[in-house]
Amino acid sequence: MLHHCQYIVNQIPLNIQNKIRTQNELIDMWGKCGSIENAKNVFNLVVDRDTITYNGMINAFALNGMGTQAVELYREMPNNLRDHVSQICVLNACSHAGLLHEARTIFNEISLKTESIITTMVDCLSRLFMFDEAQRLIEDYEKTNTPSIVMYISLLSGARNNRNSNLSEKIYKRMKTLFPNAKESLAAGV
Repeated sequence: MLHHCQYIVNQIPLNIQNKIRTQNELIDMWGKCGSIENAKNVFNLVVDRDTITYNGMINAFALNGMGTQAVELYREMPNNLRDHVSQICVLNACSHAGLLHEARTIFNEISLKTESIITTMVDCLSRLFMFDEAQRLIEDYEKTNTPSIVMYISLLSGARNNRNSNLSEKIYKRMKTLFPNAKESLAAGV
């Protein structure tokens, strides 16, 4: 895989490799290929980093199990460049690395909590078997919004990974009530 990635890079003219859009794509590619060093090398070459540059590198860290580095880069990122994608990427990194304290801190700093951001936090809490807190987030969200099947799937996945059959059954029954027409999504709960 890395050889294929390097082959692609070798095909890109140098004057194109220095353009930020190309550099952002290379960071993304190297991160997805598991070559964090190459992703960092490209990141370090970017002169005027934008939101996409930072998000790509944070996501590269997240994909490669480097949650602490993702959080550090998020903290270094200028506040005016952070967006909801930055927040989702760093929360996802925390989720997969088990960084509950960091995830809570970042989540509490976010002023506009979108459905995607809340879902990512529910996933983080569920992966760490913090089901009561995850359920409270869902309940708070549902006070002013339509229920989200993706939130429930995250919660159910955590319960199943914890082999908590009672909670899994409870979540599954709730999902069947809330989402009676979502047969494909609910089939995973059987």
